Order: sequence, then structure tokens, then C-alpha cells
Amino acid sequence: MKRREFISSLGAVVGDAITRPLPTRAQPTERMRRVGFINTQAPTDPVGTARPDVIVTNTPFAIFAIRRQSRAIPIVFANMADPVAAGVLKSLSRPEDEITGFTTFDYPIVGKWLQLLKEIAPGVSRVGLMLNPKASFGGGSYWFDQLKDAAAVFETETFGMLVHNAVEMQAAVSALGAQPNAGLLVATDSFTSAHHAQIALLALQHRIPGCYGFRYYAMEGGLMSYGPDGLDTMRRAASYVDRILRGGKVADLPVQQPDRFELVINLKTARAFGLDVPRPLLVRADEVIE
Repeated sequence: MKRREFISSLGAVVGDAITRPLPTRAQPTERMRRVGFINTQAPTDPVGTARPDVIVTNTPFAIFAIRRQSRAIPIVFANMADPVAAGVLKSLSRPEDEITGFTTFDYPIVGKWLQLLKEIAPGVSRVGLMLNPKASFGGGSYWFDQLKDAAAVFETETFGMLVHNAVEMQAAVSALGAQPNAGLLVATDSFTSAHHAQIALLALQHRIPGCYGFRYYAMEGGLMSYGPDGLDTMRRAASYVDRILRGGKVADLPVQQPDRFELVINLKTARAFGLDVPRPLLVRADEVIE
């Protein structure tokens, strides 16, 4: 399903869920609370369209669709890269419009990726950052701003690798692999996340050292990953849902950044690339894939 079609159907589901009356039944002493989780259920699905007391989502597109229908239902987002850049909020410290939640990254994450890549592969001198500008708000400005700062700190030549489909993705990695001392970073947009296994495999085939944002890249053969513990973020989001259902105000629940990051190193890939992983880096790793 194309994104535009998904957003249109999402708006229909949300509108139906908000306006549909609850079924008539005997009311218990304390009414049952409902938590909505935005997904791709059909608009006619009775489970997916029951009116919720709070909605949980990880995509700004869902939030925009919800707000076109209602501004009253509290929304808790989880694992969203930059809600301010996405236009969801104006400030992380002061939630508004009944929206709050947990971000995926803090600002210097690209600098951290580049630092780790240089530690494990010090010969890397030219690094590409892959992203899909259609899937990244501002055309990827959130990521490119960080890349520019990181390049200055580590005195490394960096550039953007803009891809829109799998064919362009394959061509970009192939071109990068033909360059000497090349390295790869990958922004975490919806496109790259959906193609993470292919990206990791292409980097492995072209012997390109890379650092990625989530552990599933390293699990698929990527050299290393550094990023937040997504499951922990969802658990923390659940605590906000609980507080809202108990009467807490969204305005009193500031947006929080991740506090647990994990470093995963694929030692098998490192050996295939002829890289000698520094022992201090191995000691710091949360997981080493043999």
C-alpha cells in the first residue's frame, strides 16, 4: 500500500473510531479503558475501530490523521526520531495538544556512529549517509545537520546517499563499494528500516564497514550497530499510558529521550573485512556476534 493510500485509510479508521458510539451494555463500577494502537486493520474491523481513551503510535503520519478527526484523545508516541522536526510538537519539554511520548535518538547520534566506525575501521576516510528524502522529514535535514557537525569533528569526508527505491539503493551501495576507504551510515527512516536486511547484505557483499542505528542490522550481517533499546522505549511508553488512564495530564508528562543504548558488534563480519576490533570496543559492546 502506498503511503498516501495508507494515510487516507488511516483517517477513515480514526474518524470511524472517534465518532462510532460504544456498544450498549451494563456499565461496571469502573468502566473498561481502551488503548488504541495504530496499525493497518480494515476500517470495518470492530476491534480496530472501538473508541480509545489513549492512542499509542510510532509514526507522525498517524498523529496528523488523528488530529484531523479529533484533538481530544491523548496520544503517546514511542520510537520517533524527532517529533519537533516532524511537526508533531513545538517543544520536547512542554507537550501540547494532548501529545507526548519517547524519542528514538538524541541529537548527536550520527556523530556517535561516525566515532564508532572510525574506532573499528580507522582507515575509513569517506563516509556516505544513506536515507530516503521522501521518508525523512525536511528531506533528511535532521540527519544531514548532524552529519555536517560530525564530519568537522572527525575530519572525515562525508556525503549524502539519497535513495528512493531498492534499485537506487543497490546502485548507491555498489558505487560506494567501488571507492577506496569507504564507510556507510544509514539514517533510520521508514524506507531504510523496511530494507535493513538488504542494506546489511549489500554492505557485506561490497565489504563496506558500516554503523547502523538498530541491532537488527548487525544481526543481518552489518558490522556494528549503536542505538536505543526499542523494547525499553515501548515499556516506558506504557508507563505514560498508565498515568494518563489514571487521570494524569499529558501536559505534565514531558517528552523523554532514550536512556538505554546498546552497542552490538558482528565479529564474524569484522573478520571477513580483515578488521582487528580494538579490545576496549569489545569490552564496551553489549553484544558480540561470533
